[in-house]
Amino acid sequence: MIELYRGDTPGATVMAISNPINGGWVASDRLNVTWTYIGKAPSSYTILLDGKVVAKDVQGIPYRVYDSNPNEYMNTTLLSYSSNLSGLPIRQYYTVTVIANGAKSYFNLTAAYSELVNQSITGIPCESTVSFFYNPIS
Repeated sequence: MIELYRGDTPGATVMAISNPINGGWVASDRLNVTWTYIGKAPSSYTILLDGKVVAKDVQGIPYRVYDSNPNEYMNTTLLSYSSNLSGLPIRQYYTVTVIANGAKSYFNLTAAYSELVNQSITGIPCESTVSFFYNPIS
């Protein structure tokens, strides 16, 4: 991870979803997914809900961060996407996955690749998955 941060591994990407929180509760009919990456910038993103594609070639909306002044600035590596959940059965768990298209990782950071060794020489798809409980407040 330190090599990636310093730029010693320019072809690698590491990505993580920050919202929804893994194991958390979504109480709205909108799923707001927020993620960030370090390393090589992906060409686009694919969003999956329970393994089914809900959006392809997503660029992500850069997240606005406010400081104490209150001047705002854009964080280009903290991205977001919103999807409508209305019509889905409530009171059950779902998984959301963000795939970084055109990017690969060399370290196994997701449960999806738990059968692989911790480090890959050729690279594995760069993706992040979290589970959430869906129960909108009426």
